[in-house]
Amino acid sequence: MNNILEGVTINNLRGPLSVQPVIFTAGQPTEMEIADIARRGIHTLINLRPPSEQVGFDEARLASDAGMAYVGIPVAGAADLTIANAERLANTFETHAAPFFLHCAGGNRAGALLAVKTGLIDGYTLEQALNLGVEAGMTDLHDTVATLLR
Repeated sequence: MNNILEGVTINNLRGPLSVQPVIFTAGQPTEMEIADIARRGIHTLINLRPPSEQVGFDEARLASDAGMAYVGIPVAGAADLTIANAERLANTFETHAAPFFLHCAGGNRAGALLAVKTGLIDGYTLEQALNLGVEAGMTDLHDTVATLLR
């Protein structure tokens, strides 16, 4: 897939990912950036920020108004890197249209949950899953993810 988000300046934007080229990850997009990614061809917006972290606008409404599907999977931190949330992410990828834009506040949790999903559900090796997580923005959840995948 071409980099449909080339030139977009969203915090910690990553993608298209090497082994999953229909997935882009990043930190929190602004209202204008949500409209921009929709215009560029993103079909599904996945927000990992829990209600306690929501920004000052209705992201679900903005996504819908821009023509994107919206999915919320609350991941507040390491404790929410679970098989259940990995399954919710996998289900989202199976039931919604690509390309996908997966975000949290800064990209760390987005990369981490993607690593958990690919390791526990997709059968990637530990090394492959961790490498994908880092490519997708995972930083300080590396040890937590490694422990979950062992």
